[in-house]
Amino acid sequence: MDREAMLTAFRATLEDIKTGGFARRFQDEAANGYPMLEIARGMIHGPMPITEAEASLRRLARSPAPEPPPTT
Repeated sequence: MDREAMLTAFRATLEDIKTGGFARRFQDEAANGYPMLEIARGMIHGPMPITEAEASLRRLARSPAPEPPPTT
């Protein structure tokens, strides 16, 4: 891992929170019906191309699939 790049990203995120940028984007998200939340839910609960590709590679390699995460 690139420590400096990680610190830079963390500092930028903290600055975004401090200046209110995150809150503004969150309010816009809420006003628009949380479209990013729906995308995230789809990624978690629905089939995704990367997941399908991983399953295909596991079948080819005859490797067992990992245990799915617990559902809440």
